[in-house]
Amino acid sequence: MLSCLTLLFSFWFQANLAANFQLQSVQILTRHGARSPYKSIDGLPSPQWNCSFSVFQYPAIAPVSPKIEFSGQLYRKTYIPGRETLPGNCSQGELTNIGALQLQDTGKWLRARLGNFLPAEWDHSIMYARSTDIDRTYASAENLLSTLFTPPTRESILARHKQGISVTDTINIWTIEKGMDDLDVAQNEPCPLLKQRCSNIMSSPEWGTHNKTLLPLRMKVASDLGVPLENIPDIFLVLEVLRARRAQGIPIPGIDNATFKAVEDASTWELVSIYNDSLVHTLTSGQILQEMVGIFQNVISGASQRKFTLYSAHDTTVAPLLLALGVPLSNWPLYASNVYFGLWKDTDSGQYFVETLYDRKPVTVAGCPVGAYCPFSQFVSVAKKSFIQHRNKLCQSVEEVGSAKGFSPVIDFLC
Repeated sequence: MLSCLTLLFSFWFQANLAANFQLQSVQILTRHGARSPYKSIDGLPSPQWNCSFSVFQYPAIAPVSPKIEFSGQLYRKTYIPGRETLPGNCSQGELTNIGALQLQDTGKWLRARLGNFLPAEWDHSIMYARSTDIDRTYASAENLLSTLFTPPTRESILARHKQGISVTDTINIWTIEKGMDDLDVAQNEPCPLLKQRCSNIMSSPEWGTHNKTLLPLRMKVASDLGVPLENIPDIFLVLEVLRARRAQGIPIPGIDNATFKAVEDASTWELVSIYNDSLVHTLTSGQILQEMVGIFQNVISGASQRKFTLYSAHDTTVAPLLLALGVPLSNWPLYASNVYFGLWKDTDSGQYFVETLYDRKPVTVAGCPVGAYCPFSQFVSVAKKSFIQHRNKLCQSVEEVGSAKGFSPVIDFLC
């Protein structure tokens, strides 16, 4: 009976959305696009990797007045052939041409979805962009913004300056140095309590059963690739190598779709097992969730006019945040995966709702009507379970019993 009422409410909600609801603010968290691998499998030949997309950065130039004239000279970092780690012009873990195109497509999708809700040109007074201090996430943000917004002309900048409006052709992408960044667990300083909790999860009987399935799978991958078993790394690192190649359309000799799916499923099981834990939610996503909720609360109260917020980060940001909100995760986040939050106001009742999309499809936050937007109060109620005030202090509260003597690559990467 309850499920029927939920569905009826969902249909009613969607039918009345256009007439009664107005979009107030949007936040999007995206994983970077496809990249070159940062892990290799010894004995597996490496192809050429292409990272020559034409987004040129000028980190030393940040004009706060009308456009600085371009001098006509461009510069490009190019790797010396035969001396690079990967053949081609990519460093390890660098955004590739395909990855750049993926984020440009995300920008086009956002523009089509939001239409006139956002002005055609960037306006720093109502917009904000943030990235982890990693080249591939910064470049991903650049590429998304390059198609979401139209670069201003010199004439439009000067015209608005005459009106007393401060305009620049530079978009600030804010960041925090790696090791101090709460946007992503891998970019933050190590948290002993998180490492311990992840280690305890990996000591569970369920994980022991999982480990029994990995040896036959690793043996099959080694056989299919024609390399020794000792060359096959942890299963999630195998996925890293295979996905990086598949995203570029590079053949993976010997690996069929069934084996690829088995590697993906095994890796996803590990990801969900570690991240679907209340303490892990707090230590991985508590700070960013609190920031996101605060942005919407400030819009609702009138303290902020923020219409658009972009976070460019990693799979280790996207996955724990979704699970902290009670959104099931059936697959390790793909390159350019994103979580979209839209804050809507019911102009009749004055109530607010949150629309949540994952990879452009509606998903349901815990306790919210299936297929409908979530009442803001319920969204906050779920998010607040992970809020944290003093993360560094909590991180140091490690128990002696059950603490790990060493960490596996899984823990080092996810925690």
